[in-house]
Amino acid sequence: MTMQRRDFLRNLVITTGGITVGGSLLAACGGTSSNTTVDGLAIGTPENPIKLPVTTESIADGLASESGTLEILNWADYANPESIAIFEKQFGCKVSTSIYDTEEAAIAKLRNGTFKPDLILGMTDTGLAKLVAADLLQPLNKSYITNFGNVIKGLQNPYYDLGSQYTVPYFIYGNGIGYRTDRIDKNAFAKNGYDMLWDAQYNGKLGVLDAYRDTLAMAMFRAGVKDANTSDAAIITKAGEDLISLREATNPKVDILAYTEMPAGNRDINFTWSGDLFTALQYLPEGVSPDVLGFWYPETTVAKNDFMCITKNAKSPV
Repeated sequence: MTMQRRDFLRNLVITTGGITVGGSLLAACGGTSSNTTVDGLAIGTPENPIKLPVTTESIADGLASESGTLEILNWADYANPESIAIFEKQFGCKVSTSIYDTEEAAIAKLRNGTFKPDLILGMTDTGLAKLVAADLLQPLNKSYITNFGNVIKGLQNPYYDLGSQYTVPYFIYGNGIGYRTDRIDKNAFAKNGYDMLWDAQYNGKLGVLDAYRDTLAMAMFRAGVKDANTSDAAIITKAGEDLISLREATNPKVDILAYTEMPAGNRDINFTWSGDLFTALQYLPEGVSPDVLGFWYPETTVAKNDFMCITKNAKSPV
């Protein structure tokens, strides 16, 4: 997908025949075939898991930990600074973190050499397919990951990377709506909570994720379609039309900043990831109760995980 995630709501346009949705977007959300591909590599789904190709060997057993600097590529505020400090002390190294705000931008910079990390955190299944297709990763040597058996069983052999050849899971999260309980009553979500995002009274006080797959799926779920991987072009087109009406009704902020904007009081409501509400607690002004932050999610929602992986040319793979 070449379109930046933040461009999705901004660039949806209406034509005489309805909404125009590019073929690349259809592919990203299920496409027109049963085997969706990215750069020629199939993307695994729970129904059609995939064993990814391996083009290089993993590092040898028994290597010593490297000294110097460990280069990490990560989302902003996605690792506890105290944990980083403990790691540095335990392994006698320094950690340097580069930040990305979309998978697409990160992968482009990995391809052109702007980013040269040892470790990548926070990618998801579609990003993994792109990384492997571009030959940017090395397979893991699990002799160094002695606690891998502690990973929950369902993610020891994930659908997107059978055998966990390249990945170790990081966070599990779900999609829903964060809101300020001092401004919105929880009963407002009683019928179809997603409708709140289309409510014009929150114009200028509302945000949605800068993540085209999550936001498009949200519009589908609002309409009663519970298959986020659907390949039905009519359903995807209808979801796009609904997002245009959301944009016109509430003029939402399109970013990944709910975890800072909501505790600061700059937004009343935000379609976001569940983990953002935990991070938001750290940004509440002193003396403000955490009870001012609420999170609504329906009985059926998108739940997934991201992961860690090591680059093919990592200088510090151990």
